[in-house]
Amino acid sequence: DGVLRAARHLARGLQIEGDQIRIVCILDEADELYPHLSAPGYWLSEYFDLWNTLQAMKRGLPDSALFNYVVCGVNPAGVEAGALCDRPNPLFEMSTIYLGPLAAQEAGDLVVGLGGRIGLSFEPEAVRKAHEISGGHPWLLRKLGSQIHRRDLARRDRKVISEMYVESTFARSKRSFYAHIDW
Repeated sequence: DGVLRAARHLARGLQIEGDQIRIVCILDEADELYPHLSAPGYWLSEYFDLWNTLQAMKRGLPDSALFNYVVCGVNPAGVEAGALCDRPNPLFEMSTIYLGPLAAQEAGDLVVGLGGRIGLSFEPEAVRKAHEISGGHPWLLRKLGSQIHRRDLARRDRKVISEMYVESTFARSKRSFYAHIDW
């Protein structure tokens, strides 16, 4: 009940009208918290405490719809496995939504948008090639973009990325790229 009171107080402070509020907790890159990965650190035990706490908060409200959480990450193992570290998985069979491949235009928006922020300018043919290589998979597209960025970290000026540059970057990093697909 304290969380709900705090949220209502915050809403009043922000001059949000109405008494009906919802609390949404967004955990991005939640796959970094998985206790069954190679180096979980304190998440080995506290992972289960976190989810038990969130569930207890949700159940403690007069209406469980008032508190929701969104778990985002690239590795779905944390919601697909029935058990983690020989313990029941609190996220197993939760409502899941998988992001599908991006259309060519969306992929272009992603590489041009992110690339522009770090000094990369993609020619239209380079965008088409990046989409072709990644199949529009957002994570693979970002992985390829990261490889392109890392090729010339010491650049001082905006770099124009051509189709050939994308192809040669992919050729140099195929092993790493396909290792992620296998994973």
